[in-house]
Amino acid sequence: MQFKEELIKVIINLIEELFECKVNSIMQEVNEKLTRMHQDIENMQDVLVKHFSQQIAHSRAESLSETIDTAEEDQFKKSINAELDTLNIRIQQLEYTNHIILDTQSVYKTNFKELERKIQPLQEQINKSIEEMKKDLKDKQTFQWTVLNDQIERVEKYVQKLKQADMLFQQQQQLQSQNNKKQK
Repeated sequence: MQFKEELIKVIINLIEELFECKVNSIMQEVNEKLTRMHQDIENMQDVLVKHFSQQIAHSRAESLSETIDTAEEDQFKKSINAELDTLNIRIQQLEYTNHIILDTQSVYKTNFKELERKIQPLQEQINKSIEEMKKDLKDKQTFQWTVLNDQIERVEKYVQKLKQADMLFQQQQQLQSQNNKKQK
């Protein structure tokens, strides 16, 4: 019974550790993805700033001799905005995934608490059964010792009677041998 109790505790500990490992792993993945997204955004901003700076410098240089082509500039702005929109969508997706993970984590915690609530009465029942078995075993041992002690007392009395009978027999033999000597 103690083995069952320890087995239940080990199973509960394994479930807790598995749950924590899974949640930690998922959270680590989300954090890594968010970090990469922020790095991508920063890198994109750096690239855009450099590119834009180069474009501005080039445009200023050309503006002295030529007029600025506004269509090209609009196209460049549109491509920058499209890249930023794509990055924002990816960030929103990661935030949504993070929200789902947090909800799942909450459900797992609730399920774990429910499992603990269901296991507790079983543990109490097992403990009660163990105590009853210990009591029964103690009662049986006490009864067996009582029976054994009674048997030992009977054997000791029987041994005493045998010793007395042996002494009587030896006394009778001595008397008979003395009588035989006297008769001769």
